[in-house]
Amino acid sequence: MEQEVNMKIACIAIQTTESAGKAFTRAMKGFIDRQTADHSNVIKTKAGTEHKEPFGKMVKVKDLRKDGPLRSCP
Repeated sequence: MEQEVNMKIACIAIQTTESAGKAFTRAMKGFIDRQTADHSNVIKTKAGTEHKEPFGKMVKVKDLRKDGPLRSCP
């Protein structure tokens, strides 16, 4: 009886370790894919330096100032 319980616990531990390893592998693959996709946004300027294209919507400073002064948090 005790040996069966020990075997079941060992099997559960092995299965958990395998699934955690697979999840980690998927996460790292997704991370690497995002990193390589980010490098596709890099543009070389005339001076030879690199910069990234802006991400998201561009907002002008003039439009930000229309909203009024910044409010301090309590």
